[in-house]
Amino acid sequence: MFAARALGLPDSLGIGDAAILLRAQHDQFPRRPRYIGFMPHWESLPRGNWRRACALAGIRLIDPTAPVASVLAEILGCKVLIAEAMHGAIVADTLRVPWVPVLPINHAHRDKWFDWADALRLDLKQHRLWPSSPAEVGLATKHHALLSSVGAGLSKWPLSRISQPLIVYAAAERLAALAKEEPCLSDAPLLESAFEQMLEKLGQLQALYGK
Repeated sequence: MFAARALGLPDSLGIGDAAILLRAQHDQFPRRPRYIGFMPHWESLPRGNWRRACALAGIRLIDPTAPVASVLAEILGCKVLIAEAMHGAIVADTLRVPWVPVLPINHAHRDKWFDWADALRLDLKQHRLWPSSPAEVGLATKHHALLSSVGAGLSKWPLSRISQPLIVYAAAERLAALAKEEPCLSDAPLLESAFEQMLEKLGQLQALYGK
């Protein structure tokens, strides 16, 4: 809804994200929850060391750049999905997989979460994610974040002296703690209402441009 207001449009046009249309094929996506998953933002994969952090924490890394069918199957296998990737949370919510929202390490990716959450009346309380590499520590501190916010152990050291093993172990500890947080799910009737509205808008689009 924030986007609708920014454009001077009625709140009613702020329906949600188009990924909600996955509900049209919901029966094709059986759930077999077996593990806790973590989906980083796609930019975090090359910059961070999340594969190692997830391995240390006993959490399954879900690659947001993998083929769609593979990502969907991985999300459906989650008991809970820890999501830095906003669309990981959106798809999980659509498919009724509980999710834990975490603040993206890159501050530029944070505000858009609230636009989607507002459309589904979600009281979004994002948890802090600790960096998994020196590059991510540098990105976090660039935005005036204190080193103490990425773990008490890291706060004692100058950035230049923080070792990769120390950072990745701190990130793994944080992931393990996040796995114990209370997960989110939007209200089922609100989700269904947004889905129906999205289908209606899609029908209008097809009527206008289908030919």
